[in-house]
Amino acid sequence: MLFGSLAHGQGTKQDTVFLSSSIKKTRTLYEQWIGGQSRLYNGVDAKGYDSDIEEVAYYFPDWEDGSVYYEDELYENVPMMYD
Repeated sequence: MLFGSLAHGQGTKQDTVFLSSSIKKTRTLYEQWIGGQSRLYNGVDAKGYDSDIEEVAYYFPDWEDGSVYYEDELYENVPMMYD
């Protein structure tokens, strides 16, 4: 006659450092590869403001990196100007 028994061993921990770095590396490669072809860049190019404006039309006159949440996807480090 055979008898079975259940033995419990040490549990394994998830490798969160490896997982986190893998996700970051994958996201970086994706962003480099997709570039201007992402869904974020669609439509017509902004032509800017009329040159007759005496003041600067933008809140910040220089490009700033920001984040945009668009169509259920987060885009980070997007160059933009606020007007």
